[in-house]
Amino acid sequence: MQKKKKDGGTRYKGHRKDGRRGKGMHSLTLKPRLLRRRCAGPPDSDTVQKVMIITDPFVVQSGMVMMITSRLDEAKIEFEVFKDVVPDPPIDKVVAGVKAVMDYKPEAIVAVGGGSAIDSAKAIREFASRVGGLDNIALIAVPTTSGTGSEVTSFSVISDPQEQRKYPLVSESLLPTEAILDAELTRSVPPAITADTGMDVFTHAMEAYVSTQSTEFSAALSEKAIEICGTFLLRAYLDGNDTHARKKMHIASCLAGLSFNAASLGINHSLAHQLGAHFHIAHGRANAMLLPHIIEYNSMITKNSRSQKTIPAQVEKYCTIARLLGVQNFNTVTTIRALVAWVQFMLREMDIPLSISQTGKCTRAEYFKAIPDMAEAAFRMPAPRPIRDSHPKTISWKSTKDSGKKIRPDCTAPTVQSGFFVSESSNIQ
Repeated sequence: MQKKKKDGGTRYKGHRKDGRRGKGMHSLTLKPRLLRRRCAGPPDSDTVQKVMIITDPFVVQSGMVMMITSRLDEAKIEFEVFKDVVPDPPIDKVVAGVKAVMDYKPEAIVAVGGGSAIDSAKAIREFASRVGGLDNIALIAVPTTSGTGSEVTSFSVISDPQEQRKYPLVSESLLPTEAILDAELTRSVPPAITADTGMDVFTHAMEAYVSTQSTEFSAALSEKAIEICGTFLLRAYLDGNDTHARKKMHIASCLAGLSFNAASLGINHSLAHQLGAHFHIAHGRANAMLLPHIIEYNSMITKNSRSQKTIPAQVEKYCTIARLLGVQNFNTVTTIRALVAWVQFMLREMDIPLSISQTGKCTRAEYFKAIPDMAEAAFRMPAPRPIRDSHPKTISWKSTKDSGKKIRPDCTAPTVQSGFFVSESSNIQ
């Protein structure tokens, strides 16, 4: 049951007269006037008339996209839907999206879907700007999974299936204009994807927390995301209709995204990208499978570790994570072991494979044959690191509007060694 509001928006039963939600109710609050403001393009533009929606076939087939299109219809805003997004966005799909944007020339892009849809939209907008000169296109990200945090990061990952490579794009110009978090959109996510994306959130938070680029601000975001995952991830997996758990994991995903956007990631992700590129293992699942081994490697916990005179800083951070999860033990070694055991427990509970062989994606021979190539690619892959580190002075749109220029840094990242071995110059642990 719905009632028309004076400004042309729609208020659903269960909403209070002051516009706030009633208990247990939910809607995507995009009123026409609000939508126009959120889709605003350049500062001198009053309204937006054309919008491109970038999403995947499932969002369209499930009818989820109508939560967006209905609001656009109400606002009398013209739109077109690009629905060819696929997991691990390949270059050819990004090229097709760039062509669609250049032909349609929208004033705003609305990305609806998981990390692949948002990453695709970010890359499409970036290349449409660089190749087609279509600057000042607003990007609104509406995530439908709780995993990547891509709606609040300056990163996008695209893949080249022929070369079996994934390429991270890093630029502040990739950052969406606005993000809309709506946990109701995640309710239909199946348990397996809930598990994979949830462990992706946990890995983001943990890697950002132990990064040498971590700050008090990023650490606070990571700690909260880790705490939420420890309490609500398994709940969301076991009961997809647990709205509270879904909401908490949606928040955790965003918090973790904000954290690693500032502090960077590590070897867990550089290796996971290679597993995904070579054997088509879901990104979050690859992260989850690697995580226990990465914790052990970074912690340098061996049978002789008790004789160590000094404890690396990252080990103390891992112990803090264990404390946040409630598994801290009586000494450092046993605490790290307990943290590893907790991760493995979560994998078993959520039916995530603990080894490559359990995935069934490749034979033992195929896996070992690919190791040298994957290791080299992981080692050379630049760590996701804010581009501002190498471009300390960024010229904003406002400072250049008089000259008609918009200066953006190159869509590349500083070279950071990342792989099985971490160099002293690396920003990751």
